[in-house]
Amino acid sequence: MKLTKYVALIASIILTIMLGGCFQATSAVSGKFNKPGLSEKQSMVVFYREAGEKDFIPTVWVEDHIVGALTPNSYAQTLACPGKTKIKVYDCFGCTGSSEDIYIQTQRGKVTYLLVSKDKTAEHFTVYESDEAVAQKVLASAHRSHIANRHTSLCSLDYVELDTDALFVFGKAILTPKGHEAIAKIAQDIKSLGVNVKKLRIEGHTDRIGSSESNDKLSSARADAVKNELKKLGITIPIDSLGLGERYPKVTNCSGEKATPKLIECLAPNRRVKIEIIGLTSSNASL
Repeated sequence: MKLTKYVALIASIILTIMLGGCFQATSAVSGKFNKPGLSEKQSMVVFYREAGEKDFIPTVWVEDHIVGALTPNSYAQTLACPGKTKIKVYDCFGCTGSSEDIYIQTQRGKVTYLLVSKDKTAEHFTVYESDEAVAQKVLASAHRSHIANRHTSLCSLDYVELDTDALFVFGKAILTPKGHEAIAKIAQDIKSLGVNVKKLRIEGHTDRIGSSESNDKLSSARADAVKNELKKLGITIPIDSLGLGERYPKVTNCSGEKATPKLIECLAPNRRVKIEIIGLTSSNASL
C-alpha cells in the first residue's frame, strides 16, 4: 500500500514538473473562465480546484473520457448530455485502478460546477457540487487544465426524428417550405458540431392507411427526398436511405380502418422520417 502511494506520488510530481513547463510556455490559456452560451440541447460540466497542496494531481473523467488533470487553482470543462451523467475522479495521473462511479444530474442549457477536493478521510479526491457564484470566485483567477479534452457530447445527435406531416405535402414526397427549413437546420447542426460522421441512415415510415405497397413507395420516396436535400446543402458523407412503410409503428392503439380525421390524427406519430447518425468521432482536441 505504501509502495503504491509512493509510486503515485512520484508520478504526480513528474506531471507537476511537466505541466509547470507548459504553464510558462502557454500562459495565453490562463485567466478568467468565460461561461459559455449553451443551447437547450446542451449542458456543461466544469471541474475546478482551489489553491492548495501540490502532492497529487487528480484527473477528472466524464462517461469514461478524461477531460482534465487539475493542478491547484485550475479547471477543466466539457459538454455533457443533459440528465444522469457518470463522472470519475482519480487521485493522480498515474494511479491504477478505478475510482467509484459518481452520478450527477446535469440540466439543459446550464453549467454544473464541481469542486474537486479531498473527501472526509483526507485521503482521496472527490467532487462537491458548487454554487455558480462561489465557483466563479475561484475561476476568476484559475488556469485551464493542459490535458487535451477529447470528450465531445454527441447525445443530441445520435438520431433525429422528423414529423412528415410538417415536412411533406400530404400523401406526397414533396418538401414543404417548413420541410426545407427543418432539413437545413439538421445539415447546419451536423456541420457545426466539429465531428466526423461516417454515414447517415435515413428511414421513411408511414401509417397503416392505404396498401402496404403504396406505403413502401411513399416512405422510400420521402427518405430519398431528405437524402437529396441534405446533399444539396453540402453534406458529402455517405447516406443510406430506405422506406420501411408501415412495418414499425410507434402507436398501435388507434381503432378504425377508414381514413377519418380522427384516425389520421391518432396515427400521426407513425408518419415520420428518422435520420440516424453513425460513427461519430471527435475532430476537436479540446473544447
